[in-house]
Amino acid sequence: AFSSAAFGLFSGFRDGRLQTSESVSLAMFALVASGIIFIAERLIRANVSLAAQRRLAAEQTQRASQYAHELNLFIDAAIDYAIFIMDDRGRIRVWNKGAERVLGWSEGEALGQSGSVFYPPDEVAAGKPDADFDEARGKGALSEICWLVRKDGSEFLADATLTPLLEAGGTLRGY
Repeated sequence: AFSSAAFGLFSGFRDGRLQTSESVSLAMFALVASGIIFIAERLIRANVSLAAQRRLAAEQTQRASQYAHELNLFIDAAIDYAIFIMDDRGRIRVWNKGAERVLGWSEGEALGQSGSVFYPPDEVAAGKPDADFDEARGKGALSEICWLVRKDGSEFLADATLTPLLEAGGTLRGY
């Protein structure tokens, strides 16, 4: 049965080559064309999905940038409060205009400095900055009224709060 069915698909040999019937050629064309259409549709869907993901990423980036800008405006509006962020080693990374006004350092001067520059020299010698970082990490925050030092060396009584900034998994990001 197979040989008679297969025989109908081929019209014989001519010039040493197997000759196929038009129906086999048409079937092969349809099969290849279907495969090309299937792959093209998958590529189009993937392209549309990729474009949608890129649009979403761009929108999220725009929103994050807007939130960061608004947060910066909010923090800088607090001109009576020194608000700054330190990295996990206690180096200043973010500095607001209030910190500039209260402590005397410009943002350019403050960034990268150790937070210990705000402690009186005798407290630095006694290890208070490291002890405060340890206490803040251990308790979740440290709030106290203490003496701090301005850029010009003058001391002032401050209501200071040191809060650890933790990632979702508990990893210390800074203060």
